[in-house]
Amino acid sequence: MSFNRRRGPKPEVLGSADSGHYKPAPLPPFPKVPLTSRRLMDVRIGEMLSWLALQRFSMKTIPELGQRAWTQYYNKYINVRKGGIGGIAMILASYCVFSYTWNYHHIRQDRWRKYH
Repeated sequence: MSFNRRRGPKPEVLGSADSGHYKPAPLPPFPKVPLTSRRLMDVRIGEMLSWLALQRFSMKTIPELGQRAWTQYYNKYINVRKGGIGGIAMILASYCVFSYTWNYHHIRQDRWRKYH
């Protein structure tokens, strides 16, 4: 361990004392997964046509794919489990804008009236 007056002891895992730069350990290589067992989101764009050719589509699997896609879409965009103040604030702000535009004609006439 080397020592720096301002920062204190410097561990050796950050690299050699000469460079002073952080040298992370190399990442392990990703396992090679055959193209037939990959899911759609794991397939690269260049491999898309060969992945589609290897899939076994039948009259039974096509509706299942549609059902699975609809379920994923529904859970991601419609059936949102997270909630907060953002949605309520957006509804309240849209209500204020809508009611102001709806009653703008009456508000404009009231503004120019004299009450004395």
